[in-house]
This record gives sequence, C-alpha cells and structure tokens, in this order.
Amino acid sequence: MANLNETDQWVAGIYQLEEDDPVLGGPTGIDNRPPRELASRTLYQRLRNVTPWDATLTYPANVAHVSHDGTTWKSVGESTNVAPGTDATKWVRWGHTAAELKAAFGESLNAHEAKANPHRQYATVEALTAHLEHLDPHPMYAFRGPINVVPTVNIGPVITVQTPHLRQMVWNGTAYVRAPWHQPGMVLYSYDNPSTIPGYLPVRADLTYNQANYPDLVTRLGLSGAGTFSLVELRGEFIRCLDNGRGVNANRVLRSAEAGANAPHAHGVTDPNHGHFVNDRGHTHTAWTDAAGGHNHGGQQVPANVGDSDRGTGNSSDFSIDSPRALTWDGAHHHNVGVDTRGTGIWLNHSNTGISINTEGTEARPRNVAFPAWVSY
Repeated sequence: MANLNETDQWVAGIYQLEEDDPVLGGPTGIDNRPPRELASRTLYQRLRNVTPWDATLTYPANVAHVSHDGTTWKSVGESTNVAPGTDATKWVRWGHTAAELKAAFGESLNAHEAKANPHRQYATVEALTAHLEHLDPHPMYAFRGPINVVPTVNIGPVITVQTPHLRQMVWNGTAYVRAPWHQPGMVLYSYDNPSTIPGYLPVRADLTYNQANYPDLVTRLGLSGAGTFSLVELRGEFIRCLDNGRGVNANRVLRSAEAGANAPHAHGVTDPNHGHFVNDRGHTHTAWTDAAGGHNHGGQQVPANVGDSDRGTGNSSDFSIDSPRALTWDGAHHHNVGVDTRGTGIWLNHSNTGISINTEGTEARPRNVAFPAWVSY
C-alpha cells in the first residue's frame, strides 16, 4: 500500500465526496482527493512553521523555519538534505534559544528574569488611567502647561523652561543644560535703542539685579546666587580685548576699566608764509681806546742816498722806491677799546601770520559708531 502524494501547496478548499461519486482509489482517484488536499496543507504549514529539520524535504527560500541541534534557523535559499549550519547560503540563525541568550548575557539575564517586576514600564489599564488623570502626571507620558522647573529626568532632547525666565535647554545624557545657541553672558549690540530686550540686560553699572532672577548668568559670572549684582559700565566706553597672557596689555583683570593715554609721538608742522622786520630808531655809540700796550718801533734815518731806478743807472736818491727802509717790529701787545650803550637800540617785531599748533576736544579717540550693549542671561 502506497502513501498519499503530498505537495507544498495551500489548497483553498477541501473537496467533499458526493453520493454519486464513483468509488476510485489510487494517486489521482476521487476517493483520495480530500485527504490528499489536507496532507498538502499540512506540508505547507510545516515548511513555514518551526519544525524539526527533515533531510527528505525540499525547503523553499526565505519562508522555512526549522529547529536543528537545539537551535532555530530560517531558510535563505532553497535546499534539500542541506543541514542548517553547514551552508550560509541556505540557512541563517533565527530565534535564539534561552540557552544561547544565557550564554551571551551571562547572569544578567537570570537576574532580570528573577525580578518580581522586570518590566516596570508596563502597567495595567487602571494604573495608566489613574496616571493620566493626575493633576501633574509624569511628563514622559503626558504633559500640561509650561515647564517652570528644570526637570531632573529626560523628557525630550530640547525643552524651554519658563521661570525664572525663558531658557532653552538640552539633555546632555545626565542633566539639562543651556542650549549652545542660547548661552548666558553673550554680548549683543542692538541697532536701535530699546528700553528692554527679552533675554538680555543692558551693560551699565547704575542698575542692580537680584541674583535669584538670573541663575544661569550668575553661575557664569561666578557669583554666590544670593543677594544682588551689577554689571560693568560700558556706556560711552571702547572695548579692548583681554590680553590673556600676550603681554601687550599685561596685568589686566577681566572687565576692568583703563584710563585713556597717548603713546609718545610727533606732529608735522605746516608753516605759512610770514616774516619779521627790524625796528632801529636812530642812535649813536661813542668809542675810545686807552694807553695800554704803548710801544716804539725802530727804523733807519733818511735821506738814505741809495740807488733808485727812476734816477737812471748808477744814480742814487735820498728817497728810493727800489730800496725801502723797514721799521723794526715790536712784540705782542694789546689795546683796550670801549663802546658805550644806548637805550634806543634795535628790536624785532613779530608777524601774526606765524606758526600755531592747536589741540581740540577732551579725549583721544578713533573714529567710531555708537550702539547700545546688552548681555544675555
């Protein structure tokens, strides 16, 4: 006796034998049709459900799930008599067993399963209903109204805290901190001159603020968090970047003021055309010499009766122009000379078109444009 022919096929309907059907057996006989269709359905389901691997079956690709040697597998290619784990093109691991999970996770899995309530995030319908009806339910599940206190748990990647003032905050993995784009202590210059700007304080020293109202700015400035504080005076001032060890403007303290100063320098002078004239009223000076240095000079007597060319050859003259007689010289001596003074001497008149170097203003400054300064809180 032979077995029914089974095919991997889902038969939509099972044939019902009728009273007038002939009695006919065999592979295609009408008597075997209903059981043959049921057998085909069974084979179809077996190949697609987790059943022990059978070397005699042909498993279709991507739909068959079998167990083999204590593990479960899924087909990725059609195969016959190819055991799971021997060909990665036919079978891949699927649905890890408890033993495999225990080997992978060790005692952590046992500890998890040993807990009375290992999945506390799951709750009954009654518990969820009571939670949602609470006046202030956990914001992870439901939230009403503004955030007035910085949360200690993660309720979202970016939040806006409303009090004591508007603050955008991000979750850094352990706590909420100010967002990078909304930091305190940042200086802003406004193009207009409003009395207030939300999120900013004017940088001036004549105003006082409560530290409790600006917690993030107070922390940034290193203050205690209690009492009041004031900012530096920046109205009418120029800003100089902090030296920070460069040495150009050494020994400066953060936010300290510095008086004005000028380095040694020179000025070029333009001299317009001008002149000076001399005024000399008529006057005289008397002079004299004294007898100091009086002395004599010796000399030869005349007439000398010596040769003289203007008298002709061989003729002499008492006063010859050719043979003069020298006087003897005297040694070094001096003469005193005196000139009296007169009160009607010379003076110079000045010209009003001369040189003038003027200074203007009460400070040294570069060219500039004025804007009001603000600091974020």
